[in-house]
Amino acid sequence: MAMKRVLGYLKYTQDYALHYNKYPAVLEGYSDANWITGSNEVKSTSGYVFTIGGGAVSWKSSKQTCIARSTMEFGFIALDKDGEEAEWLRNFLEDIPYWPKLVAPVCIHCDSQAAIGRAGSMMYNGKSHHIRRRHNTVRELLSSGIITIDYVKSKDNVSDPFTKVLSREGVERTSKGMGLRPRTSPHGGLMVNDVFQVAGIVEKIPPFWKDFKNYLKHKRKEMTVEDLIVRLRIEEGNKAAERRSKGNSTMNGAHIVEDGQNNSKKRKNVEHGSNHPKKSFKGKCFNCGKFGHKSRLSSPKKGKKKDQANLIEFNKDYDDMCAMFTKCNMVGNPRAWWMDSGATRHVCASKELFSTYAPAQAEETIYMANSATAKVEGIGKVCLKMTSGKVLTLNNVLYFLELLRNLISVSLLDKNGFKCVTASGKIVVSKGEIYVGKRLSRGRTL
Repeated sequence: MAMKRVLGYLKYTQDYALHYNKYPAVLEGYSDANWITGSNEVKSTSGYVFTIGGGAVSWKSSKQTCIARSTMEFGFIALDKDGEEAEWLRNFLEDIPYWPKLVAPVCIHCDSQAAIGRAGSMMYNGKSHHIRRRHNTVRELLSSGIITIDYVKSKDNVSDPFTKVLSREGVERTSKGMGLRPRTSPHGGLMVNDVFQVAGIVEKIPPFWKDFKNYLKHKRKEMTVEDLIVRLRIEEGNKAAERRSKGNSTMNGAHIVEDGQNNSKKRKNVEHGSNHPKKSFKGKCFNCGKFGHKSRLSSPKKGKKKDQANLIEFNKDYDDMCAMFTKCNMVGNPRAWWMDSGATRHVCASKELFSTYAPAQAEETIYMANSATAKVEGIGKVCLKMTSGKVLTLNNVLYFLELLRNLISVSLLDKNGFKCVTASGKIVVSKGEIYVGKRLSRGRTL
């Protein structure tokens, strides 16, 4: 049964391969542990993954060698094994001739806050006597700068599949985090992402869908191919309903009562079929004022409108209206920072985040993205702690009340020698050969 599962896995994953990015070539790890899952088990399971350039280079899943009595202990035992592997990989990279010799500390991501707190604590008690050696090992690796430990949410921990069973969505998400992607695609071996596929489909939209085509081109939010197909079907249904409504509305009135030609023809046929001679009318027409015919046989007056009742008319000529919102009520994390490639200054919306702050001496205004101006209230310095343990100091940070987000100017970082790269869903900041830190890029937050 186990061999059948292995062969089935190899059959359906033979088109997948590990992909590595040229930059950033930073070694980082993910640690995870799972509590006892079965009644017959007495030991927990540990797992780790180490990646370089967005692709996995070392991974393992194994039973722990000792019994853990709490969630903190089995997470800390996993950190001990991960620290040993991180030290070996770091020494291996230093032995490579063409690898930069200043290898940054290996950042290990762990989803157990209790284990992280235990690793950074200097206190010791007798309850964890059986893991004292492991505690000393992790403390030594932290103090020597070989590793750093950072907290990560369980859903972002790519080592989860090595310790527990996940859903299909979880497996796909963690596999992508380890760099496991299809090696080829139906497009002649070229990987075409959704953005280019959507752009190609939009360009092929027929000319009579011009307005909808321009609407899609001006959308700033990226769409997948599935989203575009749904929008096209909705628009097609709307146009079909509009054509049906135009076909049914041939008359521009309601509750109209008028003489039909069919009735007059029937009356004429009856009169022609009668044996009695037709009598001529000698009176005056109420419509035109002439003698010899009735008003119903008179030609209608020029400019007179057709008889109508309860008439409702619609003006078919209408203009498209366009509106722009310059402000909206936004709820977010006031301590979150956004990397902005268009900002020319570092700006902060919370005065509590400043390490040094001074009110503005001279009146200064700053232009915002919505073409409005705002008065600068103060200027100061903000210190951001990165995942590597280093502190990124932002000088001359502006503070004003109208701001809704904390912005980091990418152009100012570039001017000061920093390099910011987005790769594999992360924002990596470095300066020269020194690794500063990184964060997961959720909506460009840092």
